[in-house]
Amino acid sequence: MSTDTSKSLFDQAMKEILRGNFVPAEHLLQQASEINEEGTTLYAASWAVLLALRDRAEEAIAILEERLATFSTDTNLLLAYGLTLEKQGNFDDAEDAFREVLSQDSTNPGALRGMSEILKRRGDKMEAAQMAVRAFTEAPDNVVFAKAAADMLEALDQTKTAFEVVDLAAHYNPEDEEMVSRALQGCLANNMIDRAREILTIVDINQPWAAGWKASFLDWQGDHAAADELIERTLARPAGKDLGFLFQAACVAMRRGDVDKAEGFVESILAADPQHTGALRIRADLSLGRTDLDGAIDPLMKAFAASSDSVTGWRLFWSCILSGRLDEAEETLSTLADDEEISSDPLEAARLELATQFLEAMRGNSSEGSHFDTLDQLPEEASGGLLMEYLDAIDESKKKNAHLKALRTALLEQLGLRDPLLRLNRLYARSDWSAMSGALAELQASIESAEPILGDETISIYRLYSFLAALAQQQQEKVEEFSSPLEGEMPLVVTNFLSGRAQRNPTEQRWLDKLTSEFRKPVAPPPPPPEPIQTTPTGVNIDTRQLSGGLIDTREVQAGRANASDPVVYETEDGELLTDFDESEYEVVEEVEVGTDEEYEYVWVEENE
Repeated sequence: MSTDTSKSLFDQAMKEILRGNFVPAEHLLQQASEINEEGTTLYAASWAVLLALRDRAEEAIAILEERLATFSTDTNLLLAYGLTLEKQGNFDDAEDAFREVLSQDSTNPGALRGMSEILKRRGDKMEAAQMAVRAFTEAPDNVVFAKAAADMLEALDQTKTAFEVVDLAAHYNPEDEEMVSRALQGCLANNMIDRAREILTIVDINQPWAAGWKASFLDWQGDHAAADELIERTLARPAGKDLGFLFQAACVAMRRGDVDKAEGFVESILAADPQHTGALRIRADLSLGRTDLDGAIDPLMKAFAASSDSVTGWRLFWSCILSGRLDEAEETLSTLADDEEISSDPLEAARLELATQFLEAMRGNSSEGSHFDTLDQLPEEASGGLLMEYLDAIDESKKKNAHLKALRTALLEQLGLRDPLLRLNRLYARSDWSAMSGALAELQASIESAEPILGDETISIYRLYSFLAALAQQQQEKVEEFSSPLEGEMPLVVTNFLSGRAQRNPTEQRWLDKLTSEFRKPVAPPPPPPEPIQTTPTGVNIDTRQLSGGLIDTREVQAGRANASDPVVYETEDGELLTDFDESEYEVVEEVEVGTDEEYEYVWVEENE
């Protein structure tokens, strides 16, 4: 009887926890544990965990140590003990408890999740993610394990796998707002419309947050009338005051450019929750849309104080920089650096290192050399992108001083070490010929020292950008040096580069016209079918050309060759293509040889004086 009673009490406690009623749940678990003290240890373990989650870890430890004195190897008690020690911040002893559980049950999801957190704190993110994923695999319907696995995977930039985790978790837990929201965001980001629609079919749109998501999805799909009808219907209910719903309604208004309606929703949200991160971000966006930087900083500061997430922090930092509020920018950097979760991420650590140097240069202060140690921890693509981000910030800064110039030079050198091609491309796009000359000289030295940076492609890259730079500066001798011959895909690449330049000088325009004409050379028509051979009554074959005197086509004679399928294109120095070429009016300047027989297919001419 006592077993049935304790089981009933435990089941009722679980229901109360799901409703958020922790006080009655605590009493029910305590009763279940005391009634069945010599039986299952699950009730005592659950009671202790609930106490720990309610910041009463000391009471939980006392209960667990008393039970462990009798059941020293019980996995329920050991797991609860580890979770409580983790809550206390006693990570070494918590690890011992988790490892003891795993030594008895290697697939215990609670212990796997606990170990993943321990490993994450130690900086072993890869193994931490593996542990978290194993925990989720053992219990895919558990929201806590799903969130832990998704967070770990996202920290490793394994966004695709993280999305699969949250998508599966959302299907198991359609009532969980965070899981469903993350899954829907992933679907829309990856243009998985059918998958998003499937998730929305299993959520209960009587839940206001679900109604908000459904309305946002309908609006995003272009069904504005259905979205408006759902929003108005929900607003008419008590659910219309739900902040999650109002935030989605504000997003719909922002997407449509309805600023007044968006501001109305945002003000309603902030009146109820002044620290609502999403609403504060929208308010900042509205201010930035009005180019009111100062108006954006205050809501961003509040949002950052409420969430401390890096995205909001960096938006605040750059808003402060652009508005000249360098003290607030420095304070934001300090807060970001103090967050262990942010500073332990290699990409964020590198961004912080560059931002610190950038801020000092903005203040006109010199540092003892530039520091780029953290960039060495990043993949080439990530480090290159980060360097480009700060080079853009320097180039777009209103302040121009020697310290910013020195930092720019150092950043360009680092970019060249990691990605010479990206460095050359940037310098060409910004018409920075002085810096480009230095970069090309470095690349040439690398080639001459037989230590090419880009392997077999180095010489082609060097020739391409040398040619482009010579064209841009109208250096005729260098143009000739690097343009002969333009082989393989080089003509097409050069054409693409020249086409992308907003303003072209005469030399660039002439080469663009020439190369474009090359690609547009007329295609020769197929040769006519052979004329039928006439047969005399005596059976002797007669070629019809013999009957006409044996003359070949006069066009072939004029072209000076026997094959009329190879066309000749004549072009003047002004870029004009000639349909009829008259030797008495034009003089041949240059002939471009094509083919093994050295037929001339492209001829540059100038008008006779």
